[in-house]
Amino acid sequence: MSELPQENISQGDFDRLVKHLQQEEVQAQKAKLSSVESLRVWISKHPSLQQAGLVEMITVYGPALLEILKRALGL
Repeated sequence: MSELPQENISQGDFDRLVKHLQQEEVQAQKAKLSSVESLRVWISKHPSLQQAGLVEMITVYGPALLEILKRALGL
């Protein structure tokens, strides 16, 4: 097994890289919970959540539920 060459980077470059990756993660989390439609798609991919009336309930309560989730996750 070959080893990858190790390069030394400055602390400033490392800190900028970490900050950039953290910002991308926050944006990705916001995109996941950005709309009721994305919530519907997520539920459609989880068979155990596909119960009669659930999609209709999401239409009514979805925006409030998304807001609660965002606040709970600190977004």
